[in-house]
Order: sequence, then C-alpha cells, then structure tokens
Amino acid sequence: MNSTEKESDIPRYISRLLYRNDCVILPGFGGFIAERIPARIHRITHTFHPPFRSVMFNSRIIADDGLLTHAISAEENKDYSVVREEVSRFVSLCKRRLEEGRMVKMGHIGTFRIGQENKLLFEPDHTVNYLEDSYGLAPVTVPPVSRISRTVRKEMVFKDRHPAAKEIRKSVKYHRIFWAIIPLVLLGLWWFLQPGLFRTVTETGVFPGEVLMAPGSGETVETAANGKPETDPGPATGQNVPPSTSVPEEVPNDRADLMIDETARYVVIGGAFRDTENAEKLLLTLRQKGYPAGYAGTTRTGLLMVAYYASNIRSEALKALSEVRNTENLSAWLLVR
Repeated sequence: MNSTEKESDIPRYISRLLYRNDCVILPGFGGFIAERIPARIHRITHTFHPPFRSVMFNSRIIADDGLLTHAISAEENKDYSVVREEVSRFVSLCKRRLEEGRMVKMGHIGTFRIGQENKLLFEPDHTVNYLEDSYGLAPVTVPPVSRISRTVRKEMVFKDRHPAAKEIRKSVKYHRIFWAIIPLVLLGLWWFLQPGLFRTVTETGVFPGEVLMAPGSGETVETAANGKPETDPGPATGQNVPPSTSVPEEVPNDRADLMIDETARYVVIGGAFRDTENAEKLLLTLRQKGYPAGYAGTTRTGLLMVAYYASNIRSEALKALSEVRNTENLSAWLLVR
C-alpha cells in the first residue's frame, strides 16, 4: 500500500470515529464536531426526518488529542510516529489544493473550499447519518389528509309566535315564584335546626352577636353566638342575668373591700345573685381556688355580680374567660364597662 492510498484512508477513519465521538480533530487542520438534531417534519413536503447527527467544522481546533492517530495506528498496526507523519502529509496536501483554488472532498464528511476574503468554507454531507440510534430509519413522506367540507342547508320553519310568548311568560312567572320560595324554605330549616334560638331571644331580648349598652351607665355586655351573655352566670344557686339589665350600681359599704377593680373595663362574671349569702359563698370558693375574685356591683334589678377576673386589656379578659369556661364554669360571661 503506497503513501497516496494511506492518505486517502484518513477521511474514512474520521467518519468511523464520528459515530461514537462528539469531536474528531485532524491535527493542524481543524476539528469535526457532531451535533445531535431531533426529529422534524417539513411543513411543505410533509416529510418526516428521523433524528440525526450533523457534522460541523471548527478551524481553530488544531491541537492533536491523539484520537485519530491512535485509531489509525491500532487499525494498521503501525508505529504512532509513522502514522503522525502520514497525517501531517495529508494535511499539507489538502492545504496546497485549497491554495490552488481547488475543492477538497473528504469522503462522506463534507467538502472544503476557499471563499471570499480567503476564508475556509465547509459544506457537510447530509447523506450520512452519524447517529447510531437512527440506523435504518429513512425519511418518510406522508401526503396530507384532504378534508371534504360539507354544507348542510337548513330549512326555515316558521311557527306561530303568539303561543310561544305566552308559554315564556308563564315560565318566567313560575321561575320567580320558585326563587322566592327557596329563601323562605332555607330560613325555616335554619330556624328549625336552632332549637335554643327562640328561647334565647324571648328570655333576653337579644339576637346573637349583639352588643348592648346599659342605659345611663355607659357599659356594654358582649353576647355570644347563641344570643346570651358570654355565658349565663354560674352555679345552680345563682340567678341568670340578661345582658340588657346588667347595670352596675353602688354596693353597701360592708362589701367595699371585696370589690373587683372598678377601673377595669372588662370583667369576667361568674354569677349574679339576689341572695347575698349565695354570692358570698361563690366569692369565698373562688378566692380559695386562687382567683382574684370580687364583687362587680349590682344590676339594675338588684342582683349582686361576682367576678372571676378584671382587666383593661380585652385579649387578656377573653383569655381568662376561655380558661374559666374550660375549667370552672361553662356559663361564665364577659361584662364590658
């Protein structure tokens, strides 16, 4: 095998290496880069192209990485230095042909030529797909599906409109009646499912969530969601006090030292009593349990109120009310002065 035949085999080795390498360098000439391109369809010819690897050329990558030289040396069982000299002679031959204005074709890789401004131009050969996964897949052309549009002619049918208008008016009337009845039915169901609501309103005269102002005192009583005070006052011996009648009045002097903080705006009430002995029993019990209990005055009807706790901070009072309800007295309620 002479030198010319060996030199002509170099493009074949480059092609073989491009199947499994992203870049193959021809030392002193440039690098061939394989780029993967996904499958595509041509919108005009309706041709489906499988994925393939396109070859590009970069003339700045000229350093010998040994890939091409080692592959030729192993294949032909030649010394590495001898193969490197053969590759160098092939590069010199290609450059000389390009300087003479001739084209250089490297197998199925592509064609080189010198363009304007003395630039090296490379045109890849698209007949070879260097992607092994696409082996055996050829482009397929599928003719477009022709759709036949059908025009359906509709015949106009004229009807007497007067009866239809009457039916529409009747339908609208029935719809209005139907939508007017629904809220009444829902309200009746809600009222039926609230067994304690009617009794609460009749006993206290207060609807749920209402805040009352005691006449002449500037004090209010906050009511809960059931319409009662925050809870009904305490033990069985006490008497519940409707929030609309809770107006603190003056307390006899013998109980002045047992009064809760009179400057506090929020007071947690445990019960209201007509019998002072029952009020004293509750007050003594609460103090024995460690509560800062005291009398909170009397209502307009003369009932003596016993308080668990008093504060000027609403959040603290509500927290104390919650603790009392959870541990002591479910009927405790909040007085707002």
